[in-house]
Amino acid sequence: MALKPPVEVPQGAIRLNTDSQKMEFFAQDQWWEMATDPASPIAGRGLFISGSPGGSPNYSTNTIDYIQIATQGNAVDFGDTSYEHFTQAAGLGSKTRAVYGGGYWPSGNNTINYNTFATQGNGIDFGDMLVDKGKRAGFNSLVRGIFAGGGSDAPNHTKKDEIDYITIASTGNATDFGNLVAGTDRVHGFSSPTRGLTMGGITGSPGTTVNTVNYVTIASTGNANDFGDLTDARNMTSTAANNTRGLCLGGADSPQMAMNVIDYVTIASTGNFQDFGDLTYGGRVGGAVADPIRIVQGQGIDASANRTQLQYVTIATLGNSMGFGDLTVARNGQASASNTNGGL
Repeated sequence: MALKPPVEVPQGAIRLNTDSQKMEFFAQDQWWEMATDPASPIAGRGLFISGSPGGSPNYSTNTIDYIQIATQGNAVDFGDTSYEHFTQAAGLGSKTRAVYGGGYWPSGNNTINYNTFATQGNGIDFGDMLVDKGKRAGFNSLVRGIFAGGGSDAPNHTKKDEIDYITIASTGNATDFGNLVAGTDRVHGFSSPTRGLTMGGITGSPGTTVNTVNYVTIASTGNANDFGDLTDARNMTSTAANNTRGLCLGGADSPQMAMNVIDYVTIASTGNFQDFGDLTYGGRVGGAVADPIRIVQGQGIDASANRTQLQYVTIATLGNSMGFGDLTVARNGQASASNTNGGL
């Protein structure tokens, strides 16, 4: 902070302090240093991680693809996960790291990997989740990553209500956060910088597809609360958000048939989701990534097969999705993460 300047300096004036090489602004009769957050050259990068190309023995792939969300085009190979069974894993991201964990083959795992968005390469071990199950929701703030719910396939069809959290900038095992309103498998989520939502999934025994939505305050710990309902009951959806509005894209209804419906909600409120439009390529178990303007979704499975199609919507407007490009490998159940998601 410099000495008080002459009175003729107008409020709000900006200068470069040649001693500190910092930008300063004038307010309340003093010069104040401006906080700056340099733009990343790779901001708006989205990763689609692992997944299942179907069939046996090639149940899962360890492929990681990336895209620049603001531009259209095909995905590019980024690297490989350290473990191939990240099918239907949960993904989340800070400005620098993509973190993903869980998945199942056939019952589940608790492994967490991470990648640095700016550097192409293979997944690195981060630690372990508390819950050894797949098909969990993942979301984040600038500091914390959250994993919620999950379960396994036949014969047990378990549904977990546990919520774990990690500190994204460090490595290590997850810590207990609280519990969902009910044990929920095949659940997905998104977040603003303060609040995280989980939606849809399968609850009960042997299992019912639901339209319920839970929320937590990410900076605290504790149990989730009821938020509202989706327009339709569904599981295995794709979810993404900017810091204001979140979208739930596609998914499967109770007979596990692919859906093309898109819902949206304002994250800071509570209440029911509203209709946004339709997916051009309907599907279930596809990943989705976001920047402040756009969400890009990988199709997953439609009525006939796994697909490579990527499609996008503009978050602030209502309407149907449009073609974006293709993944390098046709697959479903990709984890997904971006360094410009709504939690940041």
